[in-house]
Amino acid sequence: MASQSHAATIQNIPHEVITEILARLPAKCLIRFRCVCKSWRSLISDPQFLKKQLHFSHAESNFTRQRIIVFKQGLPSSDHRIASSYSVHSVFNDHEMPCSFDVPLPMTDPASIIEFVGSCNGLVCLREGRILHLWNPSTRESKRLPRSIGYNDYFGFGYDESVDDYKVVRLLNNEGDTCKVEVYELRADCWRETQNFPYSLNRFAGTWSTVYANGALYWVVVREHGPEGTRWNVVAFDLSTEKFTEVPQPNYFDDDSCSLLAGHGMSVSDLNFVIELVVERGSLCLVCHYIQCCVGSHAGVWIMREDGVWTKLAKIPYQQEMKQSQQFWRLLCFSGNGEFLMARKDKLALYSTKEDAFEDLPIHGGGDELLLHDSILNKIKTYVESLISPNYAMNESEQSKNLVMA
Repeated sequence: MASQSHAATIQNIPHEVITEILARLPAKCLIRFRCVCKSWRSLISDPQFLKKQLHFSHAESNFTRQRIIVFKQGLPSSDHRIASSYSVHSVFNDHEMPCSFDVPLPMTDPASIIEFVGSCNGLVCLREGRILHLWNPSTRESKRLPRSIGYNDYFGFGYDESVDDYKVVRLLNNEGDTCKVEVYELRADCWRETQNFPYSLNRFAGTWSTVYANGALYWVVVREHGPEGTRWNVVAFDLSTEKFTEVPQPNYFDDDSCSLLAGHGMSVSDLNFVIELVVERGSLCLVCHYIQCCVGSHAGVWIMREDGVWTKLAKIPYQQEMKQSQQFWRLLCFSGNGEFLMARKDKLALYSTKEDAFEDLPIHGGGDELLLHDSILNKIKTYVESLISPNYAMNESEQSKNLVMA
């Protein structure tokens, strides 16, 4: 009788109310709730519901849907086919990284190395040698993209809202001052050529990841090398128009830096810096690493507002003079109260603007050996939980078969 009464109660709740309630739940719960009844399974599989749930995941303010993933390739005594997932919420609230769960990688060769291409709306694009995969760590679904790729190619991954489709952009070696560009569309499941990238790959700052924000992919390219140091451009590729544009950059030589330089009888040309792009909650952020300069090695962090204007968030001092890019504190994400999660070669740390200090971050679980390895910079990334399928063009019944209980 109790179960019948409970079922009757659920049936009396308006469909719109059930939709609003379920859309606010995390992906892991929704995967389980697909088994409650046929109507819930149909609802949770509906593309419009998935978009609504994703909207709430992006909008929540306490990082409960945002995760850190660690790829274990090259780490001592670890299974290369497994990645570990950690809660960003625990990082900023408990100042530690307890491993939430391990998840198998979509590898075809257990001995191969997985590289991170990009993430968008819960989907992660991975590179395995000459193969590209789209993968959802929350549902464990994956899709191998068609066509073999080159070892020297560069990639970006993002979402084109104008056609409701996900795209992978491939930059290929080409003669001259440009390089060939191909675009993969998930719905069509094929590649096609588009306009050339207006820079040669030998000027491409490939040590820094491509990022996706606000409907565009962003790259950092080398503009010139000279006696005054290296100069950089930020280039955007609009996924809707498929056009390249150069993005205005912030004022790297702010009043604080310039006044210190003037006090030493030097000019802005004495500042040597490297640019890194990061995306936090859908906003494009830029980190400028100042190295080997009289004002002290440090990082400046800017965020781009909706009107395209850069706002400086923080100045993060380094604990010692930096001379090589491997020593930089790479920014992973940051909270609204001035805490920045940073990674540098063999450790993770939180920098607090209020305390003006670094705090080493202990890791527990799947990636304990992480701090023993010589470099983690290319093995740790962030993503948001979602139920978006990498098999985006499949019908509902086919997608349902591929969902795995997380």
